[in-house]
Amino acid sequence: MGYVAIQQAAETNTGGQMIFADFISAVMNGRTELPVSYRQKEQKAFAAGRYKLCDEYYSLKDEIPNMEAIRRSIKGLMKDEPNRTQPTHRQDVTL
Repeated sequence: MGYVAIQQAAETNTGGQMIFADFISAVMNGRTELPVSYRQKEQKAFAAGRYKLCDEYYSLKDEIPNMEAIRRSIKGLMKDEPNRTQPTHRQDVTL
């Protein structure tokens, strides 16, 4: 509705020129004050979420070298012992 109201206000003025008062009345949709406090709260919430995601990213980034070292170690162990098999259980042995 905001765009339509702005378009209608622009068409009513001479030559398609919109004056500032018509623009503000079309954008505000009957409100008397700008929603500044709401926008500030929303901005603080988004910033807090961004900071949380940044902290999580950096903690995960710090873990990557450790995980890569573990992966290389496991790969080396598996490469060194290719013929190792699991012991089989013999059920016919008596004690």
